[in-house]
Amino acid sequence: MKPFRSLLGNPQTEYQVNPQLLRTALMIQSLLRYRLLLVVLVFAVTNFSASAQEETGSSAVPLLEGKSKPKPVPSSTTIGRPIPAPPPVKAIGKVKITTGVIYSIDSNGELLWNRNEGWNDGSMKWADNHGRIVGHGWNVKHVFAGDNGVIYTINDNNELIWYRHDGRGDGSFKWADNAGRKVGHGWNVKHVFSGGNGVIYAINDNDELVWYRHDGRGDGSFKWADNNGRIVGTGWTVKHVFAP
Repeated sequence: MKPFRSLLGNPQTEYQVNPQLLRTALMIQSLLRYRLLLVVLVFAVTNFSASAQEETGSSAVPLLEGKSKPKPVPSSTTIGRPIPAPPPVKAIGKVKITTGVIYSIDSNGELLWNRNEGWNDGSMKWADNHGRIVGHGWNVKHVFAGDNGVIYTINDNNELIWYRHDGRGDGSFKWADNAGRKVGHGWNVKHVFSGGNGVIYAINDNDELVWYRHDGRGDGSFKWADNNGRIVGTGWTVKHVFAP
């Protein structure tokens, strides 16, 4: 038996203790110290997490009795003003790519179709080096392109004629109407060009820029937003004019 100093009483007092009992007491003492250390560590981590939530503003807000949980703010809103979601795009069937298509009218009044396949890098690549004849008798005063294969011309009688080249994708001789459809008259203008989406601009003899919108551009019907057009500019004395 070895002498052992009391842990609670007088430190000078010695006792004779069984070794097995001593080891058990020391083990219990170590466990108590580790347990105390674990409690302190958990307390410190809990306080640190709470303070971090307060700084970031992400701490949970206690609910009042009888109140429902607040709904999250949708991602498509901003402060004070909702942003409407874009409408779904409707499929309109198979669309042929017509990028690089160029039309020309030669001295014989023939309409030629060309497609520059090197349009993206400026290379000299063409679907047909000689072009393809897709129309005859195109002796016109003015000609300009619309959207989706639509072509407008103004003849010597100042009539506006609508065409739609359905073979624009491959240069084939396919038209919605081979003779065209008259959609306007009295088009005695100096310049005329498309603004896109059915909009047509014309400059008359008074140098006025006149706006039109052909609502029947899809089928060549005689439908306009305003049959008389609307003057949107004056003093348009120019040599050339176009829209991107």
